[in-house]
Amino acid sequence: NPEKSAKRIPKILRVLLSNAIRE
Repeated sequence: NPEKSAKRIPKILRVLLSNAIRE
């Protein structure tokens, strides 16, 4: 399902952003 993948991508990006901000 491309929709699930598209929704999963932003989730990962959000985690990476949170990590970068935390550091």
